[in-house]
Amino acid sequence: MNCKDLTLLLIIFFSFIILFPSKASSQSTNADTTYIHDKDMVDVLSRKKQHKNNDSLITKPKSKNYFLSVVPAVGYTLQTGFAGIISANIGYYTDKSPDAKISQISTSVTYSEYNQVIFPVFANIWTKGGGYNIISDNRYISYPSNIYGLGGATDPNQDHTIDFSQIKL
Repeated sequence: MNCKDLTLLLIIFFSFIILFPSKASSQSTNADTTYIHDKDMVDVLSRKKQHKNNDSLITKPKSKNYFLSVVPAVGYTLQTGFAGIISANIGYYTDKSPDAKISQISTSVTYSEYNQVIFPVFANIWTKGGGYNIISDNRYISYPSNIYGLGGATDPNQDHTIDFSQIKL
């Protein structure tokens, strides 16, 4: 076993110890409430002892009207070539009651090396009082691509461009 293999094994071993600790002390009981102390990345990176007062996963009062995240990315597939992506997600409450469910809208915009545009919008919206859940999946796709025909008698040097466009509501 060489040094690289040993280093990889040690990294995997210590990652499991940090991310999957023993569950023996993971529950604490209050007079009327049981808290299960899970860990998220904030807890792991801060390396603080888990108490119900500083656990980032315990439900906190709703102090914000919305929660927004925006993430850029790059990717590669055979169909799109290299692609630039911007993803966004917003979560919000439509009601101020303590048992209100969070509504969310997720979207991303992808532009590829082959001038392809992919723009999906997903929504999961709760009405006031939580009576109805409105789910939506909308998409815009502009997907030009080259085809070469079917069968063995086609010329691989002669392609045809097909410009596929779609709006789905």
